[in-house]
This record gives sequence, structure tokens and C-alpha cells, in this order.
Amino acid sequence: MADTPAASSSGDDPGAGEVTPTAVMAAMVGQGGERAVAFDLGGVLLTGGVLSAGGEPEAFAELERRFGIPPDRAARVWRELLVPSETGTIPESAVWSALAALAGAGGPAEVRAAVLDMAVPVTAGVEVLERVKALGWRTALATNHLGSWIHEWRERFAWFALFDAVVYSAGIGVRKPDPRFYEKLVAELDRPHAWFVDDREENVVAARRAGFRTVWVDAGGGWHLQPGGPDSRAADRTEGAPGTGAA
Repeated sequence: MADTPAASSSGDDPGAGEVTPTAVMAAMVGQGGERAVAFDLGGVLLTGGVLSAGGEPEAFAELERRFGIPPDRAARVWRELLVPSETGTIPESAVWSALAALAGAGGPAEVRAAVLDMAVPVTAGVEVLERVKALGWRTALATNHLGSWIHEWRERFAWFALFDAVVYSAGIGVRKPDPRFYEKLVAELDRPHAWFVDDREENVVAARRAGFRTVWVDAGGGWHLQPGGPDSRAADRTEGAPGTGAA
């Protein structure tokens, strides 16, 4: 069977379907165990532009219109350079220089600013972060991301100060769902069976295999409680249901 987040019927029971983030948070707290949670960034705490679930086509089209980039070229360059930039193999500047080279107007700094300015907080996700932190939980950011962007968001959003640990791909040289990412995350959280919240199926499955209890966020912003923890490896061998990916 395919390793994907388990599908379930909609309803208000956090164990049985799509529910609001605050309802899932209440279920997380109610289950006891490790009082720690790691949040993905794009699609969970930030959205808009290239960080939106399914929103990339519109974002790239806007960049192309604004800067005179030929159709479909912005997306192609972004996807070619995303992985090496998120693992620190190439500098962030290479991304903006490549996009600006296609532009009829605007330089790398202008293109970068346009992309970053598309991002806006996901209010419901940020509220969960604030609430669990107020309850004394240990919190971490766990994201495939460029290092300089982390510094940018820290300057823009006060809630970035709520993380006890920040694990990002460019800082450690590997991206989710690589098992080494989760090994580093466990070490930083110092909690072997913490919660993990992400909007990509493959990252949620990998987190369960690493022993996390997990929450999958769908493309519409619905949160889904997933099996996990010490018995997650056995669960992964038996479960499997269709789901939808989120960027």
C-alpha cells in the first residue's frame, strides 16, 4: 500500500477527519505524551506566492508579467534551482540572478523583494503555535528553506521568536523527507516522540517513520491528526489511503 496520510471522513472528531487547527491542537494536548511540536513553514505558518499550496502558477505568472519574463520561464528556473538553493549547494543570489537575467526590467534585488512580499502568515497556524507555546510546550521550526529567508521572516514576524529550535535544510545540507533531517530535528527538540505538522505527504510519512506523532495539513488548510509515535513504523506498513499533496 502507498505510504500516504490516512484519509478519513470529515467531522468534528479530531481522530476522524478534517477539523480546524485549534481542534487538532486540543486533541494533541489531550493525548498527553511529549509536550513538543515541530511546524513546517510554507503551507502551515506562511502562505502566498511560491509558499502557497497550489499557488505557484499564479505567483510565477505575476512575476513574469511584472518583470517581463517570458511565459513559463520563471517557474522552470525556480524549480531547477530550488533544491540546490535549499540545501546550500548554491547561494540564494544565484536564484535571483537567474530570474533577473530573464527579466526585461528589474534586477535581482527587485525580484527577490517581489517574491518575499507575496508571503503572508496563516493565522490559524500561528494561533496554534502561540497557544502551545503559552502552555509551555517546546517548539521548533522544521522547513526546507533558504537560510537568508529565515532571517528575513524573523525580522518581519514577531511569532518567529516563539521557536526554541530552528532546523532548516540549507543549514544542515539535507531536505525533508531525508531521514537525516528528522535525526537533526529530534536532537534539537530533545523529544523523541514529539508532534510534527506539515503539508506535504512525503514529509509526514517520513516523520512517522522517525517516531513523530503527526498532523497533515491539506491544500485547503484542514488539519488531520495522523497515527505516529513509537508504533509508527508498524502503522506505515499497513496503512495507505489517497490524499492530496500541498506545496
